[in-house]
Amino acid sequence: MNESAGISQADPLSGSAITGRWSFGYDMPDELGGGFVSGELLLRSDGILLCRYGGSSYRAGQITWKYRPWKEATWWTAEANPQQAVTLLKSRRYDLLKHDPVPIDKPTIGPVPGSPSAGQPQRGPICRDGPASTTSCFAGPLRNSSHGVIVLSAAATGG
Repeated sequence: MNESAGISQADPLSGSAITGRWSFGYDMPDELGGGFVSGELLLRSDGILLCRYGGSSYRAGQITWKYRPWKEATWWTAEANPQQAVTLLKSRRYDLLKHDPVPIDKPTIGPVPGSPSAGQPQRGPICRDGPASTTSCFAGPLRNSSHGVIVLSAAATGG
């Protein structure tokens, strides 16, 4: 399990600028218990990658996004370049999408009226309008899994 030291839910930047932010999906290998997890990744200008697990839920015409607190990905290579980060994350089998509407300093947004939709392709390395990079789309909203705490550890082992 990866625990962060001193990463505040209220201030995940701790003085560093954001260089990238993405929603992600990860299909865990069977040897690590299998399953699908989702969440958000936040890349800081100092090369620290933060992760929070969660996603959206739908009920009675309303969508709610909920996330756990940000944690540092201790396996991360300290890469601060967002284009390189995308390449590294995809090599570890992360599917990247445009980030959800939850502000980085909040764990939840909603419920808001709406219906589930396919994930939006992540555009450009820092999710701004511009040239599209190679991305994956999901057929539905991302959901959380009980295996969420293992994903960064699994990726660290090359899984």
